[in-house]
Amino acid sequence: MNYQLIYDLLISRYGTWEKPAGVYTERHRKLPGCMGGGYVKGNAFYVPAQVHLLLHFILVKIHPQNDKLIHAAFRMSNQWVYGTKEYAWVKEKWAESRRGKPGGMLGKKLSPEHKKKISEYGTGRVGTMLGKNHTEETRAKMSKSRKGVPKRGGHKRKLSELCISRNAEKWVCIECGKISNKGALYTHQKVSKHEGIQRVPT
Repeated sequence: MNYQLIYDLLISRYGTWEKPAGVYTERHRKLPGCMGGGYVKGNAFYVPAQVHLLLHFILVKIHPQNDKLIHAAFRMSNQWVYGTKEYAWVKEKWAESRRGKPGGMLGKKLSPEHKKKISEYGTGRVGTMLGKNHTEETRAKMSKSRKGVPKRGGHKRKLSELCISRNAEKWVCIECGKISNKGALYTHQKVSKHEGIQRVPT
């Protein structure tokens, strides 16, 4: 099947230079951006949403080894969940809901007063897990999800340096005088019900 011919015919049939009024369309580059194509006249066309998706599918057929084109088609089709009609419908609905509304913070800047309020709001706030502990089931799931995941060389080095520095610091239990590293003393306190530890000066 001549996919290049089908591709060219679809653009010739449905593509327009100017954006049509009152109709939802999307801009498509005949020569994709990953292959050097730009949004310039002669290469950029406005096409219906259904056609736009089909064009990206056909580009994958024409260039099956181009990972960027495959990724673009994958993203556009919402991971292959929707067909062309469903894709067009949900995109048109989204466009209708946003028509006439400003685009969030696009082109705007926060005022000094607004920035100050954000800063004051975050000052002194604590994390949601402060004073809480994960259940054994949650800990087991977290541990299982990380098993077998390789750590980068830099990450391993930082973990090693952190462990060495922590073990080098000595702490003392105020009640019984036991001296050890901080982690070991926390375990000691849970078992002995002792309270309070203090860092041993070096």
